Amino acid sequence: MRLLERNLAEATAVAQALVERSPEDPAANVWSARVLVALAAEPATSEEERRRLIADASRQLEVAIAGGVDDRETLAVAASCDEAMGEFDRATARWRQLVAQHPEDSVAVARQGLAIARAGRLDEARELLEDAVRRFDEDALVLAALGEVRLEQGDETGLLLFADARRLDPSATALRVREAVWQRRLGRPAEAVTLLAALPDSERVTPAVARELAASWRALGEPRKVAEVFEASARSSPRSIAPWLLAAEAWLDAGEPGRALEAMEIANSIDPSDAELARLRERLRPG
Repeated sequence: MRLLERNLAEATAVAQALVERSPEDPAANVWSARVLVALAAEPATSEEERRRLIADASRQLEVAIAGGVDDRETLAVAASCDEAMGEFDRATARWRQLVAQHPEDSVAVARQGLAIARAGRLDEARELLEDAVRRFDEDALVLAALGEVRLEQGDETGLLLFADARRLDPSATALRVREAVWQRRLGRPAEAVTLLAALPDSERVTPAVARELAASWRALGEPRKVAEVFEASARSSPRSIAPWLLAAEAWLDAGEPGRALEAMEIANSIDPSDAELARLRERLRPG
Protein backbone atom coordinates (compact mmCIF):
# COMPACT_ATOMS: atom_id res chain seq x y z
CA MET A 1 0.00 0.00 0.00
CA ARG A 2 2.94 2.36 0.56
CA LEU A 3 3.82 1.87 -3.12
CA LEU A 4 0.31 2.95 -4.10
CA GLU A 5 0.60 6.11 -2.00
CA ARG A 6 4.04 6.95 -3.40
CA ASN A 7 3.68 6.41 -7.11
CA LEU A 8 0.44 5.38 -8.81
CA ALA A 9 2.08 4.77 -12.17
CA GLU A 10 4.64 2.45 -10.61
CA ALA A 11 1.93 0.71 -8.62
CA THR A 12 -0.04 0.12 -11.83
CA ALA A 13 2.93 -1.56 -13.51
CA VAL A 14 3.59 -3.77 -10.49
CA ALA A 15 -0.08 -4.74 -10.21
CA GLN A 16 -0.33 -5.66 -13.89
CA ALA A 17 2.79 -7.80 -13.63
CA LEU A 18 1.45 -9.60 -10.56
CA VAL A 19 -1.88 -10.46 -12.20
CA GLU A 20 -0.23 -11.53 -15.46
CA ARG A 21 2.06 -13.87 -13.53
CA SER A 22 -0.67 -15.24 -11.22
CA PRO A 23 -4.09 -14.51 -12.77
CA GLU A 24 -6.00 -16.59 -10.19
CA ASP A 25 -4.08 -15.40 -7.14
CA PRO A 26 -6.54 -13.63 -4.77
CA ALA A 27 -3.95 -11.32 -3.22
CA ALA A 28 -2.63 -10.19 -6.62
CA ASN A 29 -6.16 -9.47 -7.82
CA VAL A 30 -7.02 -7.47 -4.69
CA TRP A 31 -3.89 -5.37 -5.05
CA SER A 32 -4.49 -4.77 -8.75
CA ALA A 33 -8.16 -3.90 -8.19
CA ARG A 34 -7.28 -1.28 -5.60
CA VAL A 35 -4.79 0.28 -7.99
CA LEU A 36 -7.45 0.40 -10.72
CA VAL A 37 -9.93 2.05 -8.34
CA ALA A 38 -7.29 4.64 -7.41
CA LEU A 39 -6.68 5.35 -11.11
CA ALA A 40 -10.42 5.71 -11.69
CA ALA A 41 -10.59 8.32 -8.94
CA GLU A 42 -7.90 10.51 -10.53
CA PRO A 43 -9.42 13.88 -11.60
CA ALA A 44 -7.87 13.65 -15.07
CA THR A 45 -9.44 10.25 -15.82
CA SER A 46 -12.15 10.48 -18.48
CA GLU A 47 -15.59 9.07 -17.79
CA GLU A 48 -15.16 6.34 -20.41
CA GLU A 49 -11.81 5.30 -18.94
CA ARG A 50 -13.21 5.47 -15.41
CA ARG A 51 -15.97 3.01 -16.34
CA ARG A 52 -13.45 0.63 -17.90
CA LEU A 53 -11.17 0.76 -14.86
CA ILE A 54 -14.07 0.13 -12.47
CA ALA A 55 -15.29 -2.82 -14.56
CA ASP A 56 -11.80 -4.34 -14.59
CA ALA A 57 -11.48 -3.79 -10.84
CA SER A 58 -14.84 -5.46 -10.26
CA ARG A 59 -13.78 -8.56 -12.22
CA GLN A 60 -10.55 -8.80 -10.25
CA LEU A 61 -12.39 -8.42 -6.95
CA GLU A 62 -14.72 -11.26 -7.98
CA VAL A 63 -11.64 -13.46 -8.38
CA ALA A 64 -10.28 -12.36 -5.02
CA ILE A 65 -13.54 -12.89 -3.13
CA ALA A 66 -14.08 -16.29 -4.75
CA GLY A 67 -10.56 -17.12 -3.57
CA GLY A 68 -11.45 -16.39 0.03
CA VAL A 69 -10.51 -12.72 0.43
CA ASP A 70 -13.59 -11.34 2.18
CA ASP A 71 -12.25 -8.73 4.58
CA ARG A 72 -14.29 -5.61 5.28
CA GLU A 73 -12.38 -3.31 2.91
CA THR A 74 -12.43 -5.73 -0.01
CA LEU A 75 -16.17 -6.32 0.27
CA ALA A 76 -16.86 -2.59 0.56
CA VAL A 77 -14.73 -1.75 -2.48
CA ALA A 78 -16.38 -4.55 -4.48
CA ALA A 79 -19.85 -3.32 -3.55
CA SER A 80 -18.91 0.26 -4.44
CA CYS A 81 -17.64 -0.88 -7.85
CA ASP A 82 -20.89 -2.76 -8.43
CA GLU A 83 -22.84 0.39 -7.57
CA ALA A 84 -20.73 2.48 -9.94
CA MET A 85 -21.66 0.06 -12.74
CA GLY A 86 -25.35 0.06 -11.79
CA GLU A 87 -25.23 -3.53 -10.52
CA PHE A 88 -27.30 -2.86 -7.41
CA ASP A 89 -28.47 -6.43 -6.77
CA ARG A 90 -24.88 -7.61 -6.74
CA ALA A 91 -23.88 -4.66 -4.57
CA THR A 92 -26.67 -5.55 -2.14
CA ALA A 93 -25.28 -9.08 -1.82
CA ARG A 94 -21.82 -7.71 -1.00
CA TRP A 95 -23.17 -5.29 1.62
CA ARG A 96 -25.30 -8.06 3.10
CA GLN A 97 -22.22 -10.28 3.36
CA LEU A 98 -20.31 -7.48 5.07
CA VAL A 99 -23.15 -6.73 7.50
CA ALA A 100 -23.44 -10.42 8.39
CA GLN A 101 -19.76 -10.35 9.39
CA HIS A 102 -19.90 -6.93 11.08
CA PRO A 103 -23.47 -6.18 12.24
CA GLU A 104 -22.20 -3.17 14.18
CA ASP A 105 -20.98 -1.49 10.96
CA SER A 106 -23.57 1.27 10.53
CA VAL A 107 -22.02 2.48 7.27
CA ALA A 108 -22.41 -0.95 5.69
CA VAL A 109 -26.02 -1.16 6.92
CA ALA A 110 -26.81 2.25 5.41
CA ARG A 111 -25.11 1.37 2.13
CA GLN A 112 -27.00 -1.93 2.00
CA GLY A 113 -30.29 -0.07 2.39
CA LEU A 114 -29.40 2.41 -0.33
CA ALA A 115 -28.33 -0.37 -2.72
CA ILE A 116 -31.65 -2.14 -2.14
CA ALA A 117 -33.46 1.13 -2.88
CA ARG A 118 -31.49 1.68 -6.08
CA ALA A 119 -32.37 -1.84 -7.15
CA GLY A 120 -36.00 -0.63 -7.05
CA ARG A 121 -37.10 -2.27 -3.80
CA LEU A 122 -38.04 0.84 -1.86
CA ASP A 123 -40.35 -0.81 0.68
CA GLU A 124 -37.69 -3.36 1.58
CA ALA A 125 -35.08 -0.63 1.87
CA ARG A 126 -37.30 1.50 4.06
CA GLU A 127 -38.04 -1.38 6.43
CA LEU A 128 -34.33 -2.17 6.77
CA LEU A 129 -33.39 1.46 7.36
CA GLU A 130 -36.23 2.17 9.81
CA ASP A 131 -34.80 -0.68 11.89
CA ALA A 132 -31.28 0.68 11.42
CA VAL A 133 -32.32 4.12 12.72
CA ARG A 134 -33.60 2.48 15.89
CA ARG A 135 -30.21 0.81 16.33
CA PHE A 136 -28.01 3.71 15.18
CA ASP A 137 -30.09 6.75 16.11
CA GLU A 138 -27.06 9.05 16.31
CA ASP A 139 -25.56 8.01 12.97
CA ALA A 140 -25.82 10.72 10.31
CA LEU A 141 -25.42 8.40 7.33
CA VAL A 142 -28.14 6.02 8.50
CA LEU A 143 -30.55 8.93 9.04
CA ALA A 144 -29.75 10.39 5.62
CA ALA A 145 -30.15 6.99 3.94
CA LEU A 146 -33.63 6.63 5.39
CA GLY A 147 -34.36 10.22 4.36
CA GLU A 148 -33.31 9.37 0.80
CA VAL A 149 -35.64 6.38 0.65
CA ARG A 150 -38.58 8.29 2.12
CA LEU A 151 -38.11 11.07 -0.42
CA GLU A 152 -37.93 8.52 -3.26
CA GLN A 153 -41.34 7.33 -2.03
CA GLY A 154 -42.72 10.87 -2.12
CA ASP A 155 -42.56 11.33 1.66
CA GLU A 156 -41.11 14.79 2.37
CA THR A 157 -40.44 13.92 6.02
CA GLY A 158 -37.20 12.62 4.52
CA LEU A 159 -35.97 16.23 4.50
CA LEU A 160 -36.29 16.33 8.29
CA LEU A 161 -34.01 13.31 8.50
CA PHE A 162 -31.45 15.03 6.26
CA ALA A 163 -31.57 18.08 8.51
CA ASP A 164 -31.05 15.85 11.56
CA ALA A 165 -28.11 14.18 9.82
CA ARG A 166 -26.57 17.59 9.05
CA ARG A 167 -26.83 18.62 12.68
CA LEU A 168 -25.16 15.38 13.77
CA ASP A 169 -22.34 15.75 11.23
CA PRO A 170 -22.04 19.31 9.87
CA SER A 171 -18.83 18.39 8.03
CA ALA A 172 -20.45 15.63 5.91
CA THR A 173 -20.40 17.43 2.56
CA ALA A 174 -21.83 14.50 0.59
CA LEU A 175 -24.94 14.41 2.79
CA ARG A 176 -25.39 18.17 2.40
CA VAL A 177 -25.17 17.79 -1.38
CA ARG A 178 -27.88 15.12 -1.36
CA GLU A 179 -30.08 17.35 0.78
CA ALA A 180 -29.54 20.17 -1.71
CA VAL A 181 -30.41 17.86 -4.61
CA TRP A 182 -33.75 17.06 -3.01
CA GLN A 183 -34.48 20.70 -2.16
CA ARG A 184 -33.96 21.57 -5.83
CA ARG A 185 -36.01 18.63 -7.08
CA LEU A 186 -38.85 19.66 -4.79
CA GLY A 187 -38.86 23.16 -6.29
CA ARG A 188 -36.76 24.94 -3.69
CA PRO A 189 -33.47 25.75 -5.45
CA ALA A 190 -32.86 28.82 -3.27
CA GLU A 191 -32.71 26.57 -0.21
CA ALA A 192 -30.26 24.34 -2.08
CA VAL A 193 -28.01 27.32 -2.84
CA THR A 194 -28.12 28.38 0.81
CA LEU A 195 -27.09 24.90 1.94
CA LEU A 196 -24.12 24.72 -0.42
CA ALA A 197 -23.05 28.36 -0.13
CA ALA A 198 -22.46 27.71 3.59
CA LEU A 199 -19.61 25.34 2.75
CA PRO A 200 -15.99 26.54 2.84
CA ASP A 201 -14.47 27.67 -0.47
CA SER A 202 -12.36 24.50 -0.66
CA GLU A 203 -15.53 22.38 -0.60
CA ARG A 204 -17.64 24.53 -2.92
CA VAL A 205 -15.18 24.04 -5.79
CA THR A 206 -15.20 20.23 -5.63
CA PRO A 207 -16.91 18.63 -8.66
CA ALA A 208 -19.93 17.21 -6.79
CA VAL A 209 -20.71 20.45 -4.98
CA ALA A 210 -20.07 22.60 -8.04
CA ARG A 211 -22.41 20.52 -10.21
CA GLU A 212 -25.28 20.78 -7.75
CA LEU A 213 -24.66 24.44 -6.95
CA ALA A 214 -24.65 25.18 -10.69
CA ALA A 215 -27.86 23.18 -11.19
CA SER A 216 -29.55 25.17 -8.43
CA TRP A 217 -28.43 28.52 -9.85
CA ARG A 218 -29.66 27.35 -13.27
CA ALA A 219 -33.04 26.52 -11.77
CA LEU A 220 -33.12 30.07 -10.38
CA GLY A 221 -32.47 31.50 -13.86
CA GLU A 222 -28.96 32.76 -13.07
CA PRO A 223 -26.71 31.63 -15.97
CA ARG A 224 -23.84 33.93 -14.96
CA LYS A 225 -23.79 32.38 -11.47
CA VAL A 226 -23.67 28.94 -13.11
CA ALA A 227 -20.63 29.99 -15.13
CA GLU A 228 -18.88 31.49 -12.11
CA VAL A 229 -19.38 28.26 -10.15
CA PHE A 230 -17.89 26.11 -12.90
CA GLU A 231 -14.98 28.49 -13.51
CA ALA A 232 -14.08 28.52 -9.80
CA SER A 233 -14.17 24.72 -9.83
CA ALA A 234 -12.00 24.60 -12.95
CA ARG A 235 -9.40 26.92 -11.46
CA SER A 236 -9.12 24.65 -8.42
CA SER A 237 -8.17 21.73 -10.69
CA PRO A 238 -6.44 23.41 -13.65
CA ARG A 239 -5.18 20.26 -15.38
CA SER A 240 -8.56 18.53 -15.50
CA ILE A 241 -10.39 19.25 -18.76
CA ALA A 242 -13.97 18.48 -17.66
CA PRO A 243 -14.55 21.55 -15.46
CA TRP A 244 -13.07 23.87 -18.10
CA LEU A 245 -15.49 22.47 -20.68
CA LEU A 246 -18.38 22.99 -18.27
CA ALA A 247 -17.21 26.53 -17.62
CA ALA A 248 -16.93 27.26 -21.33
CA GLU A 249 -20.45 26.04 -22.05
CA ALA A 250 -21.82 27.95 -19.07
CA TRP A 251 -20.22 31.19 -20.26
CA LEU A 252 -21.75 30.63 -23.70
CA ASP A 253 -25.15 30.12 -22.06
CA ALA A 254 -24.57 33.34 -20.10
CA GLY A 255 -23.95 35.23 -23.35
CA GLU A 256 -20.24 35.85 -22.73
CA PRO A 257 -18.33 34.25 -25.63
CA GLY A 258 -15.08 35.95 -24.64
CA ARG A 259 -15.05 34.24 -21.25
CA ALA A 260 -16.06 30.99 -22.96
CA LEU A 261 -13.14 31.27 -25.37
CA GLU A 262 -10.70 31.74 -22.47
CA ALA A 263 -11.96 28.53 -20.86
CA MET A 264 -11.82 26.70 -24.18
CA GLU A 265 -8.22 27.75 -24.73
CA ILE A 266 -7.26 26.22 -21.40
CA ALA A 267 -9.22 23.06 -22.25
CA ASN A 268 -7.42 22.95 -25.60
CA SER A 269 -4.05 23.09 -23.84
CA ILE A 270 -5.05 19.99 -21.86
CA ASP A 271 -6.50 17.89 -24.71
CA PRO A 272 -7.01 19.50 -28.13
CA SER A 273 -8.68 16.34 -29.49
CA ASP A 274 -11.57 16.30 -27.00
CA ALA A 275 -14.88 15.87 -28.84
CA GLU A 276 -16.73 18.20 -26.48
CA LEU A 277 -14.25 20.95 -27.29
CA ALA A 278 -15.05 20.58 -30.99
CA ARG A 279 -18.76 20.92 -30.24
CA LEU A 280 -18.18 24.09 -28.22
CA ARG A 281 -16.14 25.58 -31.10
CA GLU A 282 -19.17 25.05 -33.34
CA ARG A 283 -21.30 27.02 -30.89
CA LEU A 284 -18.84 29.91 -31.04
CA ARG A 285 -19.07 30.22 -34.82
CA PRO A 286 -21.33 33.06 -35.94
CA GLY A 287 -24.62 32.15 -37.53
